[in-house]
Amino acid sequence: MPLSCIIYDSTNAPPGTSGLHIEILTTMKLTLTLLLFFASALAVAQQPLRIPDTLSGPEYELVLREGATEFFPGIRTRTMGVNGDVLGPTLLLNKYDDVSLRVINQLSDTTTLHWHGLHVAARNDGGPHSTIAPGATWNPRFTVLDWASTYWYHPHPHHRTNEHVSLGISGLIIVRDSAEARLQLPRRYGVDDFPLVVQSRDFDGSGQIAMHTAHDSTLMVNATIKPYLDVPAQIVRFRLLNGSSERTYLFGLSDNRPFHQIASDGGLLSTPVRMTRLMLSPGERAEILVDFSNQRGQNVLLMNFGSEIPSGIYGAAQPGMGPGQTIPGYTANPLNGRNRSVLEFRIGDANAEAITSLPTSLVPHAPWPASSADTTRTFTFMSSIMGPRAIEGPFMINDVHFDPDIINEYIPFENVEVWELRNMTPIAHPFHIHDVQFCILSINGVSPPPGLAGRKDVVLVPPGNGVVRFITKFETHHDNTFPYMYHCHLLTHEDHGMMGQFIVSSPPVSTFREIPTVRDRAVLREIHPNPASDVVTLRYELPSAGHARLQVFDAMGRLVATLVNSEQQSGVHQTRFTAAGLPPGMYTCVLRTTDGSAAMRTFILLR
Repeated sequence: MPLSCIIYDSTNAPPGTSGLHIEILTTMKLTLTLLLFFASALAVAQQPLRIPDTLSGPEYELVLREGATEFFPGIRTRTMGVNGDVLGPTLLLNKYDDVSLRVINQLSDTTTLHWHGLHVAARNDGGPHSTIAPGATWNPRFTVLDWASTYWYHPHPHHRTNEHVSLGISGLIIVRDSAEARLQLPRRYGVDDFPLVVQSRDFDGSGQIAMHTAHDSTLMVNATIKPYLDVPAQIVRFRLLNGSSERTYLFGLSDNRPFHQIASDGGLLSTPVRMTRLMLSPGERAEILVDFSNQRGQNVLLMNFGSEIPSGIYGAAQPGMGPGQTIPGYTANPLNGRNRSVLEFRIGDANAEAITSLPTSLVPHAPWPASSADTTRTFTFMSSIMGPRAIEGPFMINDVHFDPDIINEYIPFENVEVWELRNMTPIAHPFHIHDVQFCILSINGVSPPPGLAGRKDVVLVPPGNGVVRFITKFETHHDNTFPYMYHCHLLTHEDHGMMGQFIVSSPPVSTFREIPTVRDRAVLREIHPNPASDVVTLRYELPSAGHARLQVFDAMGRLVATLVNSEQQSGVHQTRFTAAGLPPGMYTCVLRTTDGSAAMRTFILLR
């Protein structure tokens, strides 16, 4: 456990204090600090689970502030929160509502606030580029377009995400829609529908939250240590979020009773999935139904079955693929590879209007077939260090660390794409993409289990050359200058550069369609090949003799080449364009003539 103490030297020692006295004073101070902290930690009794307040729209005010929280008796721990000292309220949203959020930063540090999982425009997404300076206010506005499910919000400042999340800034978002409302499901918040934000934290010798360590040995739910929850003897809904910086959990109940998963990250599943274990990596969410009927007066524990987590996942007995692949301090953490209680359920009387039966079906899904994809992109995870220490990172995606000034991918608007994630490192990485939900096609060549067959925005990519393939569509929003992010959701990995950014390129004209071909107008007949990697051939037709100008623009509207700018005869013409040296992305060719006619076509440049 990291320790902090004061060591006297000749300039700050009390008058008359010798070197021996200094050593004794230092030892006494350190010992007293440790004894006080451990005594306080051991004195923590079971506490009722804190249930965050809710906020309803269409207007929301969120104040980011610094505070202090007493996790241990008599010790005030520095924390950050939203509208309070730690964590934030649960935001209740309805699909198709137009919402406005005022995010007021009263911290002493610049930060951001990201709406994890929501399908919003890049400028409203809250990534590293949407910084909020101390004392400033950010006012995103958007229409809610998401399925009913559980999402969350948290800071996303570059290099500081782990710190701000660890100190307590995060909260849930519950989206409701008409399809979910038609189902017989528990949905009374805090009565039969409970939020569970599960996190692990490291506390130093003075009871303060420590960062970037492998000693996250304290479990908490909703910022409550050793929590219990009174639940009714009926079917109860739990909205689980893994809000930890690095730890993956394998949830189950202490008596191994089955429960049913009804939702993944981005929406309800097609049918309830019966299970006894549920694995969630950082950033993932799931909704489950547990039947406590006819069990009044009994207690059941929500467990983390760490002993069953496979090697190569943070939280298992072995975080890497082999005995030598470990993280400094990891094996000393009593949570790793061991079973621990997360939350105690104390079962009381059933409520009026109790839900006592499961629905047989939920929401139908129609994922995009792999054959419909416009392209496939490959993302390879690698460590900057070779050998046994490769597990320590820092890690890269496609051989690069995050650079806020470089756009890694340009994606044409309305593209359907397959993303293939290859993990060449010895530890699993939860991969998160902003903007869209995706459907998993395969994990190591095998179709996903039913609990992962719904809408997702985080997927755990297995270690040791593990491969995940998913399909998604980049629709609704486009912006030629403001990017979205993709990254590992182990926050220490993200902070150290395991992240990239992409732009969803705007269509070339406001109608989102190519300029139609009209008689007696110039025509751009063909661009070949498309996509291209080097040389592009363009064929165009002029209805009459005159001056023609053929130019190429990048996705930000900047001129990159003038191919033709001269008098031309009528008829069909052909020219070639060498694209060597240009970055990959979408480009637009524009043909203009002296009679005022124009034509446009786009092509994609790959590398």
